[in-house]
Amino acid sequence: MGPFALKLETIQLLLRAYRDPSRGIAIIRCKQDNFGDILVEDAIEAMLPEMAIQTLAKTSKTQALDKLVGLRRFYKYCALGGGTLIFAPRGIGWLENLEYLVQRTTPLFAFGTGVIDPEFLHAQHERSPERPPADPESLAAWIACLSHFKFLSVRGVESQRILTEHGLPDVEIVGDPALFYARQTLEPRSPGRRIGVNVSDQPPFWGDSLPSTIEKMTATIRLLEQDGWTVTLLPTMPEEEPLSRALAGEIGSSRVSVFRDYLNARRFLEVVSDQDLLVGVKLHSVIAACCMTTPAVMIGYQPKCHDFMRTMDLEEYLIRTDHLDLDDLMSLIREVHADPEPLRRRQFTRCKVYRSRLLNFRDRVLESVGIAAPEKDRSLSYPSATATN
Repeated sequence: MGPFALKLETIQLLLRAYRDPSRGIAIIRCKQDNFGDILVEDAIEAMLPEMAIQTLAKTSKTQALDKLVGLRRFYKYCALGGGTLIFAPRGIGWLENLEYLVQRTTPLFAFGTGVIDPEFLHAQHERSPERPPADPESLAAWIACLSHFKFLSVRGVESQRILTEHGLPDVEIVGDPALFYARQTLEPRSPGRRIGVNVSDQPPFWGDSLPSTIEKMTATIRLLEQDGWTVTLLPTMPEEEPLSRALAGEIGSSRVSVFRDYLNARRFLEVVSDQDLLVGVKLHSVIAACCMTTPAVMIGYQPKCHDFMRTMDLEEYLIRTDHLDLDDLMSLIREVHADPEPLRRRQFTRCKVYRSRLLNFRDRVLESVGIAAPEKDRSLSYPSATATN
């Protein structure tokens, strides 16, 4: 096919950027087939509709294009999108892609990007030597690249702390970009017994807690079903669906089902808004609940979960997977279900704060390149969360 056998969508983006490269942004972001990455990608593009944003990596096609005409002919700027990218070790690709783009374009912004905790990487490497450690060279290379960005923002307080400790003092906290989709009104809700549950078997987890987490989450689902709850299992990616289907089959109840349209961000959020409560392992299952003001308990499997929940002032609703206790989880579920409104109000208030920060950050980025902020922000349309859903 040759180095320029490009998809039609890519060609259209290249043509748009070619017409006005000052609006072209080559972005590095998590681009996987999972709900969280899709939601974050949609949010950033919705907040920056006037920019020609293209995910770019150091591929043979990109290098051929650069040698032929230069990347700057299409993209004046480069950026880091959302997702937990910063401090990823060499070999994954994100650092190599960033180094490549920083040398060829003007680094503009990191938009609510998450930072991988080096201590977590070290602990995982100690347990499983095949997992790459947080080596000093990679960390220094990340800091060198990030120091070139005009606007540098991260997801949460822990991400900010880690970068500050590694020599970047002026890092702004704007929240997760997906909070752009948070509800703008707090609508009344009559409590029922519908619960969404996200269970994951995708490593790495804290310590050796993956098997025990699945065991305890399965027991939780059984107890909820026996207690009269209608349980919707919410995988966030194709790799999680077999586990959800197996759990539903093992329990064998008509009140336990699996939601399978999880790569449709709109539908995922609609289903989350239908629930009276959510318990989730994966970060964006809980972020979705916060956006929809569905009371949520986070079963945190990685430091990024703590980063988000601490930033949102929701730490009391976080249980780490290596501290997970069945009785404690069921007690917290019952406590939240008995009086959900305080948590819903806190979710709504904190989402409103960080949505405002996201848009303020966006406006400053656009102003710096001579573009006016959009008069009306594009967003997904959501149903009302009412008792009749």
